[in-house]
Amino acid sequence: MFSSIASLAILLTSSLLIPTRACAPPVNASDAFRIGQDGPADVATLGYSLNHFSLLVNDIDASMHFYNKILGMRHVFTFQATPEYSIHYLSFSQGGSNGTGYQTGEALLAQKSNTMGQLELIYRKNCNSSDHSAIPATTQYVNTFSHVGLIVPDIRSFQRRMEKFKVPILKKTGETSFDDEVRGARAFGFGSDIQAGRMTVMALTAIGFEKFAIVVDPDGNTVEVQPEQV
Repeated sequence: MFSSIASLAILLTSSLLIPTRACAPPVNASDAFRIGQDGPADVATLGYSLNHFSLLVNDIDASMHFYNKILGMRHVFTFQATPEYSIHYLSFSQGGSNGTGYQTGEALLAQKSNTMGQLELIYRKNCNSSDHSAIPATTQYVNTFSHVGLIVPDIRSFQRRMEKFKVPILKKTGETSFDDEVRGARAFGFGSDIQAGRMTVMALTAIGFEKFAIVVDPDGNTVEVQPEQV
């Protein structure tokens, strides 16, 4: 995440104060970033891993197009539990045995339990014609979900791809503010407090936030995209 060891050193030794919400005391920059110091995990948890993340979606066709066709995740399987309720698994290819990086759906499914970072989309068709309400997204009001995180080898190429497919970009790489500060503040937990969100985004530049791009999926949830470290 840090562009260089020097930037990390500046963060850890600076005496500047990072602005925070008025309800909290100022944070000294030298105390802002702390590397974890906890010991080994309980031996009983060895082998645990984060296998997948799940999103409730309003339009399964739009969501599948975004995550599958635009972001490049592969369709592992769909399970139609009832006529109204379905789950859809997606995963990035994990290499492939033929050197092309391509894996069949069968190969992806066979590795499902040993693959990290998969996405599960859950869709329930609304059959009640009198109820047209949609599931609200993180950019619509603050909830416990913030964003999906993605790593890409070339973030400017990624950004051009998003522009090509007319995907809403909430923050472009190289910028230190959201194009839509209202939606950005909601997605990162600030609700209507745009000023607090603006100040915190500036503080996050200490850990390279200006290099990130943030885009919006069809439901209005955010995808934070970071360049891979080399």
